[in-house]
Amino acid sequence: MINKSNWLCLGLLFVSLLSTAQNESKFRRLILENGLNLQNVLDQRFTANAQTHFGFHTKTGFEFGKNQRLNRFEIHFAKNFVKRDLTFFTNLHSGFRYTHLRPTKMKQLKLGAYLDVGSLLIFPDGQWSENNPISYTIWSSLGMAAHWEKPIMIKQKKMTLSIEGALPLLSYVIRPAHAHPYPDNYLVDGVFDFEQKEMAKYLIKSGKLKTLNQFNNFIAQTTLTVPFGKKEHQIGLSYNWSLLWKGSNQKLWFAQQQLSLTFKIVL
Repeated sequence: MINKSNWLCLGLLFVSLLSTAQNESKFRRLILENGLNLQNVLDQRFTANAQTHFGFHTKTGFEFGKNQRLNRFEIHFAKNFVKRDLTFFTNLHSGFRYTHLRPTKMKQLKLGAYLDVGSLLIFPDGQWSENNPISYTIWSSLGMAAHWEKPIMIKQKKMTLSIEGALPLLSYVIRPAHAHPYPDNYLVDGVFDFEQKEMAKYLIKSGKLKTLNQFNNFIAQTTLTVPFGKKEHQIGLSYNWSLLWKGSNQKLWFAQQQLSLTFKIVL
């Protein structure tokens, strides 16, 4: 028969194994991306023809999870520039995104949702800059996200291929309808002020809810990485394609391609 001390030892061993399994299911990773950017932009405030912008981008992220669930925080920034006719344009594209993904019956696939806040600021310097020194689009979206990941072998080298995408379902979009930086609700008698007093308050309130057929910010990314180090950190290449589109007045078309050197550091 097993005495009490043996039961106690077995119990402690079980708790220890359970604790180890739980710790192994947890993960924390730091993500760093840097690379080149190519944008095709059509902003009807300035021109009727699409422009090509070259530049750079950077992204920092932190992801963590347990039992195959994935949480990720990301901050990204891109700067692009182009000279067209007598005007020099500078584009600043930035944002923050939180994504939560859960496993599905397909082992490689995770599905979930995301929440983001982003902005696209276009600064002209030259022909159009006197009447409209800035064109801005600011948004916050709630949408769906997916992540697919699979280990592969290339020339007997272990690698990881991942594909992910995100699509907004409902967005709050701030973009003035006229060719100047003032929001529509600020151009009212008794409200408008040349010194722009309290303009920030009216700017935030000027946004409108947009569904998928009125505002789109689709993002797709493919990444190929190889492990290195004792903790199996990852280094690789990432290709990102995205489309930011707004219809109605003063339409905006913003297609972007990014090629990045990617690091995933296990913490």
